[in-house]
Amino acid sequence: MEKNIFILILLFFISSNLLSEEIEPEKVTKDRKQTNWSIQTSLGKGNSEIEMAGGGDPLLTLLLLGGLSGSNSSGLGTILLFSMLGSDSSVYKGESYQNHFKAEYKPKYWGFQFGMSSGSYDLQQEADPFGNAIPLLFFLPAQPVSSSGYNSGQAFATILLLSAFLDMASQTPVSLSLTTFDFAATLHVTPFSLFDPYLVAGIGIGSCGSKCTLGKGFAKLGLRLNLTGGFLFLEGQKQISYLKPAGFDAIEMEETMGLFGFGLYL
Repeated sequence: MEKNIFILILLFFISSNLLSEEIEPEKVTKDRKQTNWSIQTSLGKGNSEIEMAGGGDPLLTLLLLGGLSGSNSSGLGTILLFSMLGSDSSVYKGESYQNHFKAEYKPKYWGFQFGMSSGSYDLQQEADPFGNAIPLLFFLPAQPVSSSGYNSGQAFATILLLSAFLDMASQTPVSLSLTTFDFAATLHVTPFSLFDPYLVAGIGIGSCGSKCTLGKGFAKLGLRLNLTGGFLFLEGQKQISYLKPAGFDAIEMEETMGLFGFGLYL
């Protein structure tokens, strides 16, 4: 599925180069002068979700987590650890705050865009106290044994206490900070008009730690208001990111965000 998305994006970009033409000055009104190059910055807010399959060996998880380092090691470690301890899938949801800076080359209707995207994420696991209690049943063999067998009352009390601890720990917010270098193809519907709807599709790469790589694919729909020498714009963006810590499978994160910004024609 991911390969098909990247192939479509690549074809989209190739076709943009083949069909691009230089802007004809006579098509641009004097009060909305445009050039081929522009820079833009935007701020936004979004919603993010990570779903992790449960089950696994907690001891192995702790050993592998020792290989993670960097500003995101604590957050990713928490997500990985509780996904391994839980018997069912773990879902983390939360908000993100976005800061983007891009440059765009737009000869006519088609163009391309590149730049940096930074996001700060505050995620929290959805409450599941019963799911946290299931793996604690494995602590039963470690309880003191009386002459008549297991001390069931003490064992049950221990399970309740540990379950409550895991539930509170899993509800601790997880903070991540991710930055990617993005490259995208753009299509402007009415580039010489006051209002210019446009489409963007692209990919991004970055790092989520010293031993963690990050890749993403995104698409967005925007509306540009062209002014004298610059423009304002609104965007809605949907993206899927893949965080790959060393020694683990990739973590998939889905995001939906809204952005507002301004730009200048160079």
